[in-house]
Amino acid sequence: MYISSTKLPVRSSLRAHLPTEVSSEGRTALDMAKACSDYVSDVRAGRTPTTDPYSSQLSNSHKIKLSEGLQELAQNAQSDFGAQPETAGAALRLPQLEGSLQSLQKATQSQISELNNEVKSLKSDYHKQVAKTIGWMAGTAGALVVGGILPNPISVLGVGVMATCTIRSIGKSRTAQKNLAQQLPELKQNLEVSKEILGQTVAYGPAVAAWNAALGAEMSEAVMSS
Repeated sequence: MYISSTKLPVRSSLRAHLPTEVSSEGRTALDMAKACSDYVSDVRAGRTPTTDPYSSQLSNSHKIKLSEGLQELAQNAQSDFGAQPETAGAALRLPQLEGSLQSLQKATQSQISELNNEVKSLKSDYHKQVAKTIGWMAGTAGALVVGGILPNPISVLGVGVMATCTIRSIGKSRTAQKNLAQQLPELKQNLEVSKEILGQTVAYGPAVAAWNAALGAEMSEAVMSS
């Protein structure tokens, strides 16, 4: 499972996927943020958390990192949600946050696919142009040999055509190499960011659902006992 640090590149991308309507279903993002903060404090103090929605297979250190990431995610999402004109001041619900993460996950998967295709296309264009250049160079060399053995106007013309095409192809190869050098680093950087965002959505989506269920059950028990 991907566990993020407290830096969340997902925030700016998630903003566009937040709902624009108010809901009353489920616990709020700030409920989860508070619960995550309490969870971290309890674990670090050696206490058993009141609510623990995590798998027992996760170590305490992973649970702490995940809780810290979720706390920041929830606070940022609530801030961005509450700043929208349509939902000004309203509470973001955890089912809404989970849905937003799922939407972002799909969009990011599509983006990664597009970036990978761009990288492949860029490399392919370069390699194809290099292959063409090698071909023209070989053709020119062959024409020179023929021209040396059978010097005549036709063979001389052939050498000239081959040489011209080789020069043009070399120029195109240099352009393709320049495009590769300029665009590839940015594409790779965008890919790394997209993969990090995807990792966060994959980790946080199920965790948000788990917290919503755990906090909802906790509230139901409190109501029944009162």
